[in-house]
Amino acid sequence: LASTGCSNNMSFTQDDKSAGALGAGGLPPDTGELPGVGDPATQEVANECEAAEAGGRLLTETADLDFADPGHACLWNQDGNLGKRDQWHQGRIEQPVNVSLPAGSTLCHVKFDFKTQKFRFDDHFWFTFNDVIMATSIDYRDRFGMTNGMSLFAWPKLVGTEWDSSREKVWCLGGASCAWPKTDTEGTIKMDFRTGTYYAVTARDRTRNVHTFSFITVGDNDSSDCQHRPVGMTATLSYVR
Repeated sequence: LASTGCSNNMSFTQDDKSAGALGAGGLPPDTGELPGVGDPATQEVANECEAAEAGGRLLTETADLDFADPGHACLWNQDGNLGKRDQWHQGRIEQPVNVSLPAGSTLCHVKFDFKTQKFRFDDHFWFTFNDVIMATSIDYRDRFGMTNGMSLFAWPKLVGTEWDSSREKVWCLGGASCAWPKTDTEGTIKMDFRTGTYYAVTARDRTRNVHTFSFITVGDNDSSDCQHRPVGMTATLSYVR
């Protein structure tokens, strides 16, 4: 995994890109717009975070996030999974990690620093924060639905659906600078989210102080499906109280 900082910043209040119409097959075009633009609740978080940053009042909490190789394939026909079926999304493994901030905190941003390691996954992955899809190796925003420019991962909306290989791509929320290898191929991964990406995520629930990072792998029918090389990263959460 490659190490990355936070070099792709843009103020939330300066982002004036407009969302386009739905593309072919109902997939929203990837305009790179930050989520929640135009939403009053998101703007309230933006104002609080940007004022705190300007005044030198942002606090940080650092957490090590480690997502181990599950050591086994998808648990077919268990825990909401289906039986094996080639080229269909049949099984998944979800690995959540919780990070707590002080009560009353407002989360503003998360920066990731990755350990140097070789990354491989099979067949596809989703990386979520409080259920919001932050990164994925296959773009199904239309299948999950979108609110305020965000999609929430929901296994019932994906399980038993056909694998559309035309959707395979490097995708991160809000036009982030991201990279990882193709499915079942060794390579590096990075996620460098722009300042303002998390304002809409925070606005979904201002009372929340336990935040959940989840790494989810999904497969169709192979003995290696739902497995991945260990993923280790340090997350620095910026917040204001």
